[in-house]
Amino acid sequence: MAFLKATIAFVACLAMAQAQFPVQTSPSCDNQRTIRGVNTMSDSNYCQLFYQCDLANYAKARSCNVGELFDEISQNCKAPQDTVCKSWSCPNSLINFPDLCCDKYWECNNNVFTQKDCGVGQSFDRVRGQCVNGVACQSNELCPSILVNNPQQTSCPLQAAANGNPCSFKFVNIDGDLACAAGTWWNQTACTCSYLPAGQTCSSGDVLRRRTQNKQIDSLCRASFRVDFSGSQLVALSDKDNTPYQVSDGFLLNAVNLFNNEATLSVTPGSSPYIYSYYYVSNELRSPVAMTVVFRPSGVQQGQTFDLISNSFDQNTPVCSTGAVSVKVTYASINNFNFVVSATGSSGTVDTFNFNVNASPNNFLRFVFTFDNVVRAQVFDMGPGGNNAPLSVGSRVSTVGLGRALAFNTCGLTIGGGLDGVIREFNVYEGCGNQFSNLLQNP
Repeated sequence: MAFLKATIAFVACLAMAQAQFPVQTSPSCDNQRTIRGVNTMSDSNYCQLFYQCDLANYAKARSCNVGELFDEISQNCKAPQDTVCKSWSCPNSLINFPDLCCDKYWECNNNVFTQKDCGVGQSFDRVRGQCVNGVACQSNELCPSILVNNPQQTSCPLQAAANGNPCSFKFVNIDGDLACAAGTWWNQTACTCSYLPAGQTCSSGDVLRRRTQNKQIDSLCRASFRVDFSGSQLVALSDKDNTPYQVSDGFLLNAVNLFNNEATLSVTPGSSPYIYSYYYVSNELRSPVAMTVVFRPSGVQQGQTFDLISNSFDQNTPVCSTGAVSVKVTYASINNFNFVVSATGSSGTVDTFNFNVNASPNNFLRFVFTFDNVVRAQVFDMGPGGNNAPLSVGSRVSTVGLGRALAFNTCGLTIGGGLDGVIREFNVYEGCGNQFSNLLQNP
């Protein structure tokens, strides 16, 4: 009987431990998800950790800044009160979860997280879900206190960026620099990005800081993301400074040939062309913002539809949340195109409208998309060589309010999906502060 009672007690404790801290599988990278922009994954045990996947399906462990947790919605580290962590859940109760450091823990009360310290000489017991005496303290290798007390940095898998930029870092023995979060810089002693001292700023190499700069209001409405088609590889520049500077070279091309300052996209059996930009992965588009595409659909067949702009990468294999913006073009009849424009706001409201354009497929067309709570679209005919004065040939102004931003999305922007023709311009204008007067005309 005593043995039976002991067995029941053990099973009960085991069940409580599993409820307190369920065992979960480690994340694994998926190359198809990575090339579509879903390149970060949460850790199954620690909400302070996340993994960044590369195209070789290698998961690189990274930790958030001290006091922050990894938010699975935005795929960024945030303050605990702004975080959604599926590994830690306590919708109707109080549960404790482990910290990277064994002498700390996180109290979860109705899905609100608070970091707590154990008492002197105590460590957090995952099984019991509480701080106890007499349990060996085993911290995760990315625990800040381990790294601070380890001058040889034998546990730190990270180091300063190869280019010397103080606001970037890299993995040891792995090529490629990564940017610290805005407002932080690399701290080798702590093996993490820490907050900048007062009066200090990051260098121009800080990608995340540049993103923030690009979203600021510009009364001249200069391009914050202008694709340069002149080289053998695509790069994107920002014109929102006295001198244009590069903001991205992260593009994925399929069935695209770069020549003579334009991109030729070719539809072949079993292959659909596209130009994909990683820059807008998890990069919110806020009002007021505009996009322009100059294209010539010279190879389009009557009845054919292509995605001029999309934000879900592959309609046949969706791996991202609902796209924030979509522009589908159908060559409906001779010299007649139908444009279907759809946008999703940060509130979840969806607005879809369409309009027709009379133009020759042998002419260059300039499509303009603007968003300032409501969406407007306009198309200009620029003639066979693309050098004619823009002539407005169709437009539509919506009355549906979508809010301050387009819906957050973990995919980048795809241009010319399925287009048989030419693209010579793709620009984004974040923070356009002149009511788009340099981009639009009265219809």
